[in-house]
Amino acid sequence: MCPLPSTTTDKWAASGGPTIDQGIYADIFRAHATGLAGQAGVTVTKNGGTIHPKDFYFAANDTNKDTIDANSQMTGANGTALIIGQNGAGYAGMGGLATDCVWAGGFAASVAGIVFVQVTRPIGAPGKTCAQ
Repeated sequence: MCPLPSTTTDKWAASGGPTIDQGIYADIFRAHATGLAGQAGVTVTKNGGTIHPKDFYFAANDTNKDTIDANSQMTGANGTALIIGQNGAGYAGMGGLATDCVWAGGFAASVAGIVFVQVTRPIGAPGKTCAQ
């Protein structure tokens, strides 16, 4: 477990993002099957549909994950979305991928007082090989 300083979640809340009291699921979309580069242009989905307004995204050029852009509905340069009020299976993303790729699905958990972090990577679409 890696503790996240309260100064980080305080910055998120002060810039229009969720509060730690709501519990935060942070989904980090990586640009490739390996590596650490974030993928811009991804919107979080549950069972194929968007979950807005339960998702928050950082300013487009914010690589440090400091400032939420209240008007954005997709990931910026850091590839990260913050999600509240969501639990269970069926979470993935749409956008930001080559046509042969899809986002791997996963579980989400928004638990009060906790930031749960998950990395989501591109995988091959059914019957295809993802070269991303």
